[in-house]
Amino acid sequence: MAGQQRPPKGEQRQGTCVYCSRTGAVTRDHVFAKSLYREPPANPVIVDACDPCNQAKSLGDRDLRAFVNLDVYGAQHPDALGHITEMAEKRPAFKYWLGKAVRDSEQIDLVSPAGLHVGNLTAVPFNADRVVECQKMVVRALHYVETGRILARNYHVHAVHLAWNLGIPLLQTIANAVEINLNTPGHRVAGWQSLEMEDHPGEDRFWLIVYNEGVLFVGGTGKLADSLRAGTSKERLALLPRKVLPWQMRVPTDPEGRPIVPPQE
Repeated sequence: MAGQQRPPKGEQRQGTCVYCSRTGAVTRDHVFAKSLYREPPANPVIVDACDPCNQAKSLGDRDLRAFVNLDVYGAQHPDALGHITEMAEKRPAFKYWLGKAVRDSEQIDLVSPAGLHVGNLTAVPFNADRVVECQKMVVRALHYVETGRILARNYHVHAVHLAWNLGIPLLQTIANAVEINLNTPGHRVAGWQSLEMEDHPGEDRFWLIVYNEGVLFVGGTGKLADSLRAGTSKERLALLPRKVLPWQMRVPTDPEGRPIVPPQE
Protein backbone atom coordinates (compact mmCIF):
# COMPACT_ATOMS: atom_id res chain seq x y z
CA MET A 1 0.00 0.00 0.00
CA ALA A 2 1.14 3.52 -0.70
CA GLY A 3 2.77 5.23 2.25
CA GLN A 4 3.72 1.97 3.93
CA GLN A 5 7.18 0.45 3.80
CA ARG A 6 8.00 -3.15 4.45
CA PRO A 7 10.68 -3.69 7.11
CA PRO A 8 13.99 -5.16 5.97
CA LYS A 9 13.96 -8.92 5.64
CA GLY A 10 14.29 -10.58 9.03
CA GLU A 11 13.07 -7.53 10.97
CA GLN A 12 9.62 -7.14 12.48
CA ARG A 13 7.38 -4.24 11.65
CA GLN A 14 7.19 -1.57 14.36
CA GLY A 15 3.96 0.02 15.49
CA THR A 16 1.46 0.39 18.30
CA CYS A 17 -0.62 -2.52 19.57
CA VAL A 18 -4.32 -1.70 19.35
CA TYR A 19 -5.06 -3.96 22.32
CA CYS A 20 -2.56 -2.71 24.91
CA SER A 21 -1.31 0.57 23.33
CA ARG A 22 2.33 -0.45 23.74
CA THR A 23 4.77 0.50 20.98
CA GLY A 24 7.19 -2.02 19.51
CA ALA A 25 7.21 -5.00 17.20
CA VAL A 26 3.72 -5.76 15.89
CA THR A 27 1.98 -8.22 13.62
CA ARG A 28 -1.34 -8.16 11.79
CA ASP A 29 -4.26 -9.62 13.73
CA HIS A 30 -7.73 -10.48 12.48
CA VAL A 31 -10.21 -8.91 14.92
CA PHE A 32 -12.70 -11.60 13.95
CA ALA A 33 -10.53 -14.70 13.69
CA LYS A 34 -10.24 -16.49 10.37
CA SER A 35 -11.22 -19.71 12.16
CA LEU A 36 -14.74 -18.33 12.72
CA TYR A 37 -15.41 -18.46 8.99
CA ARG A 38 -15.90 -21.41 6.70
CA GLU A 39 -15.17 -19.05 3.80
CA PRO A 40 -12.76 -16.15 4.41
CA PRO A 41 -14.50 -12.75 4.24
CA ALA A 42 -13.51 -10.48 1.38
CA ASN A 43 -13.06 -7.52 3.75
CA PRO A 44 -11.55 -8.81 7.03
CA VAL A 45 -11.03 -6.41 9.93
CA ILE A 46 -7.27 -6.32 10.65
CA VAL A 47 -5.30 -4.34 13.24
CA ASP A 48 -1.77 -4.20 14.62
CA ALA A 49 -1.07 -6.33 17.71
CA CYS A 50 1.98 -7.17 19.78
CA ASP A 51 2.90 -10.82 20.16
CA PRO A 52 1.64 -11.29 23.77
CA CYS A 53 -1.76 -9.77 22.91
CA ASN A 54 -1.93 -11.76 19.69
CA GLN A 55 -1.33 -15.01 21.56
CA ALA A 56 -3.82 -14.17 24.32
CA LYS A 57 -6.50 -13.31 21.80
CA SER A 58 -5.80 -16.49 19.82
CA LEU A 59 -6.70 -18.58 22.88
CA GLY A 60 -9.91 -16.61 23.30
CA ASP A 61 -10.72 -16.97 19.60
CA ARG A 62 -10.31 -20.74 19.86
CA ASP A 63 -12.77 -20.94 22.74
CA LEU A 64 -15.10 -18.46 21.02
CA ARG A 65 -15.36 -20.68 17.96
CA ALA A 66 -16.62 -23.56 20.08
CA PHE A 67 -18.88 -21.36 22.19
CA VAL A 68 -20.79 -19.64 19.37
CA ASN A 69 -21.27 -22.82 17.35
CA LEU A 70 -22.61 -24.78 20.34
CA ASP A 71 -24.88 -21.97 21.55
CA VAL A 72 -28.61 -22.65 21.23
CA TYR A 73 -28.99 -19.83 18.69
CA GLY A 74 -25.49 -19.89 17.21
CA ALA A 75 -25.87 -23.59 16.37
CA GLN A 76 -28.67 -22.67 13.95
CA HIS A 77 -26.22 -20.86 11.68
CA PRO A 78 -25.68 -22.87 8.47
CA ASP A 79 -21.93 -23.10 9.12
CA ALA A 80 -22.17 -24.30 12.74
CA LEU A 81 -22.28 -28.05 12.11
CA GLY A 82 -19.30 -27.83 9.78
CA HIS A 83 -17.29 -26.02 12.45
CA ILE A 84 -18.10 -28.56 15.16
CA THR A 85 -17.31 -31.47 12.83
CA GLU A 86 -14.00 -29.93 11.78
CA MET A 87 -12.95 -29.17 15.36
CA ALA A 88 -13.80 -32.71 16.46
CA GLU A 89 -11.76 -34.16 13.58
CA LYS A 90 -8.69 -31.92 13.89
CA ARG A 91 -8.53 -31.27 17.62
CA PRO A 92 -8.49 -34.46 19.74
CA ALA A 93 -8.67 -32.38 22.94
CA PHE A 94 -11.89 -30.75 21.74
CA LYS A 95 -13.38 -34.11 20.76
CA TYR A 96 -12.58 -35.48 24.22
CA TRP A 97 -14.01 -32.38 25.92
CA LEU A 98 -17.18 -32.48 23.83
CA GLY A 99 -17.78 -36.14 24.66
CA LYS A 100 -17.28 -35.49 28.36
CA ALA A 101 -19.45 -32.37 28.23
CA VAL A 102 -22.30 -34.31 26.67
CA ARG A 103 -22.00 -37.00 29.35
CA ASP A 104 -22.07 -34.30 32.04
CA SER A 105 -24.92 -32.36 30.43
CA GLU A 106 -28.35 -31.84 31.89
CA GLN A 107 -31.76 -31.41 30.32
CA ILE A 108 -33.54 -28.18 31.16
CA ASP A 109 -37.29 -27.72 30.66
CA LEU A 110 -38.27 -24.64 28.68
CA VAL A 111 -41.52 -22.73 29.17
CA SER A 112 -43.23 -19.89 27.31
CA PRO A 113 -44.10 -16.58 29.02
CA ALA A 114 -47.56 -18.07 29.46
CA GLY A 115 -46.12 -21.01 31.39
CA LEU A 116 -46.54 -23.66 28.69
CA HIS A 117 -43.85 -26.33 28.33
CA VAL A 118 -42.28 -25.86 24.90
CA GLY A 119 -39.36 -28.29 24.92
CA ASN A 120 -36.00 -29.05 26.43
CA LEU A 121 -32.52 -27.60 26.26
CA THR A 122 -29.27 -29.48 26.75
CA ALA A 123 -26.91 -27.50 28.98
CA VAL A 124 -23.24 -28.47 29.06
CA PRO A 125 -20.44 -27.06 31.26
CA PHE A 126 -18.29 -24.48 29.50
CA ASN A 127 -15.63 -22.28 31.08
CA ALA A 128 -15.52 -19.24 28.81
CA ASP A 129 -13.50 -16.73 30.82
CA ARG A 130 -11.11 -16.31 27.89
CA VAL A 131 -14.03 -15.57 25.58
CA VAL A 132 -15.06 -12.58 27.71
CA GLU A 133 -11.50 -11.24 27.78
CA CYS A 134 -11.31 -11.75 24.02
CA GLN A 135 -14.44 -9.63 23.52
CA LYS A 136 -12.91 -6.81 25.56
CA MET A 137 -10.02 -6.88 23.09
CA VAL A 138 -12.49 -6.89 20.20
CA VAL A 139 -14.14 -3.76 21.62
CA ARG A 140 -10.75 -2.01 21.73
CA ALA A 141 -10.04 -3.00 18.14
CA LEU A 142 -13.45 -1.91 16.85
CA HIS A 143 -13.06 1.42 18.62
CA TYR A 144 -9.81 1.95 16.73
CA VAL A 145 -11.39 0.84 13.43
CA GLU A 146 -14.25 3.33 13.79
CA THR A 147 -12.41 6.29 15.34
CA GLY A 148 -8.77 5.85 14.34
CA ARG A 149 -7.78 6.28 18.00
CA ILE A 150 -6.13 3.66 20.20
CA LEU A 151 -7.47 3.46 23.73
CA ALA A 152 -4.84 3.62 26.49
CA ARG A 153 -4.32 0.27 28.18
CA ASN A 154 -5.73 1.64 31.45
CA TYR A 155 -8.87 2.98 29.74
CA HIS A 156 -11.93 1.18 31.07
CA VAL A 157 -13.37 -1.44 28.74
CA HIS A 158 -15.92 -4.09 29.69
CA ALA A 159 -17.93 -6.77 27.93
CA VAL A 160 -20.69 -9.15 28.93
CA HIS A 161 -22.53 -11.97 27.23
CA LEU A 162 -26.30 -12.00 27.27
CA ALA A 163 -27.91 -15.34 28.04
CA TRP A 164 -29.57 -17.13 25.14
CA ASN A 165 -33.09 -15.98 26.10
CA LEU A 166 -32.08 -12.35 26.69
CA GLY A 167 -29.96 -11.46 23.66
CA ILE A 168 -32.57 -11.58 20.89
CA PRO A 169 -35.25 -9.71 22.90
CA LEU A 170 -32.67 -7.01 23.69
CA LEU A 171 -31.84 -6.60 20.00
CA GLN A 172 -35.55 -6.31 19.25
CA THR A 173 -35.94 -3.66 21.95
CA ILE A 174 -32.95 -1.68 20.69
CA ALA A 175 -34.25 -1.92 17.11
CA ASN A 176 -37.44 -0.19 18.24
CA ALA A 177 -35.40 2.79 19.46
CA VAL A 178 -32.52 3.09 16.98
CA GLU A 179 -31.70 1.70 13.58
CA ILE A 180 -29.76 -1.56 13.81
CA ASN A 181 -27.30 -1.74 10.96
CA LEU A 182 -24.61 -4.24 11.88
CA ASN A 183 -21.30 -4.27 10.04
CA THR A 184 -21.05 -7.89 8.94
CA PRO A 185 -17.93 -8.90 7.00
CA GLY A 186 -18.54 -12.36 5.57
CA HIS A 187 -21.56 -14.67 5.61
CA ARG A 188 -23.27 -13.19 8.67
CA VAL A 189 -20.73 -14.82 11.01
CA ALA A 190 -19.76 -11.72 12.97
CA GLY A 191 -21.34 -8.28 13.13
CA TRP A 192 -20.98 -5.17 15.24
CA GLN A 193 -22.39 -1.72 15.79
CA SER A 194 -21.43 1.12 18.10
CA LEU A 195 -24.09 3.09 19.94
CA GLU A 196 -23.07 6.59 20.99
CA MET A 197 -24.93 8.13 23.90
CA GLU A 198 -25.80 11.84 23.69
CA ASP A 199 -24.83 12.42 27.32
CA HIS A 200 -21.51 10.53 26.91
CA PRO A 201 -19.42 12.23 24.19
CA GLY A 202 -15.94 11.23 23.10
CA GLU A 203 -14.63 7.71 23.61
CA ASP A 204 -17.61 6.48 25.65
CA ARG A 205 -20.01 4.25 23.77
CA PHE A 206 -21.76 0.91 23.84
CA TRP A 207 -20.98 -1.88 21.40
CA LEU A 208 -23.17 -4.67 20.08
CA ILE A 209 -21.21 -7.69 18.88
CA VAL A 210 -23.19 -10.55 17.37
CA TYR A 211 -21.89 -13.94 16.27
CA ASN A 212 -23.76 -16.48 14.12
CA GLU A 213 -26.77 -14.12 14.05
CA GLY A 214 -27.78 -14.91 17.61
CA VAL A 215 -24.91 -14.92 20.13
CA LEU A 216 -24.82 -11.43 21.59
CA PHE A 217 -22.14 -9.60 23.56
CA VAL A 218 -22.48 -6.03 24.80
CA GLY A 219 -19.34 -3.97 25.30
CA GLY A 220 -18.74 -0.57 26.80
CA THR A 221 -15.88 1.93 26.90
CA GLY A 222 -15.10 4.63 29.45
CA LYS A 223 -17.89 5.57 31.83
CA LEU A 224 -20.25 3.31 29.91
CA ALA A 225 -17.95 0.39 30.67
CA ASP A 226 -18.23 1.27 34.35
CA SER A 227 -22.02 1.50 34.16
CA LEU A 228 -22.19 -1.78 32.29
CA ARG A 229 -20.08 -3.47 34.95
CA ALA A 230 -22.00 -1.85 37.82
CA GLY A 231 -25.35 -2.60 36.23
CA THR A 232 -24.62 -6.26 35.58
CA SER A 233 -27.24 -8.12 37.56
CA LYS A 234 -27.25 -11.88 37.74
CA GLU A 235 -30.98 -11.66 37.10
CA ARG A 236 -30.63 -9.51 33.98
CA LEU A 237 -27.22 -9.74 32.33
CA ALA A 238 -25.71 -13.20 32.41
CA LEU A 239 -21.95 -13.19 32.51
CA LEU A 240 -20.24 -16.00 30.74
CA PRO A 241 -19.68 -19.08 32.91
CA ARG A 242 -17.04 -18.95 35.63
CA LYS A 243 -14.69 -21.73 36.67
CA VAL A 244 -16.56 -22.41 39.89
CA LEU A 245 -20.02 -22.55 38.35
CA PRO A 246 -19.65 -23.50 34.68
CA TRP A 247 -22.66 -22.48 32.62
CA GLN A 248 -24.83 -21.80 35.67
CA MET A 249 -26.28 -18.68 34.06
CA ARG A 250 -29.11 -16.86 35.82
CA VAL A 251 -31.95 -16.22 33.40
CA PRO A 252 -35.64 -15.35 33.84
CA THR A 253 -37.46 -18.39 35.22
CA ASP A 254 -40.95 -19.39 36.21
CA PRO A 255 -41.89 -20.24 39.83
CA GLU A 256 -40.61 -23.80 39.26
CA GLY A 257 -37.21 -22.56 38.13
CA ARG A 258 -37.64 -23.34 34.43
CA PRO A 259 -36.10 -20.89 31.93
CA ILE A 260 -38.62 -18.74 30.08
CA VAL A 261 -38.27 -18.69 26.30
CA PRO A 262 -38.78 -15.16 24.90
CA PRO A 263 -41.63 -14.68 22.41
CA GLN A 264 -40.47 -14.59 18.81
CA GLU A 265 -41.62 -11.50 16.93
